[in-house]
Amino acid sequence: MITGETIVAEGLERFPEASARYEAMLAEWQGKFPGTYNVYMEVFRPLLVSSLADKDSKLAARFGVFFEDVFTDGDAEAQNVIWLKFFKWFFSHEVELDRFLPVCGPTTRKAMRDAASRWNVSVSIRLKLLC
Repeated sequence: MITGETIVAEGLERFPEASARYEAMLAEWQGKFPGTYNVYMEVFRPLLVSSLADKDSKLAARFGVFFEDVFTDGDAEAQNVIWLKFFKWFFSHEVELDRFLPVCGPTTRKAMRDAASRWNVSVSIRLKLLC
């Protein structure tokens, strides 16, 4: 099970290309843990965003699988990390969302629809999430 306590370690295991950025962040924080939400915003989200910008479908697909695992076998805290640090960002970056949706699994899409219904998300995005 992926939990709020294990999601950073799980992310680093699944995305070893994020290790250098994570180590740099730890150095910046003088070795103190910067917090799960900060790590996902500063380490993992830029990795996903760059994969979408570069049209690196393999890396984006790995994020799709990871999100699906979080929403099928993760606790509420781990899911909240994805909601706040990825979904909220996607809802204001529609081009990137369009690139990510093809690699989303059904449970992730359901979670996105739930998030969109709670937040003030555009109708165009809500319609995309119905597919």
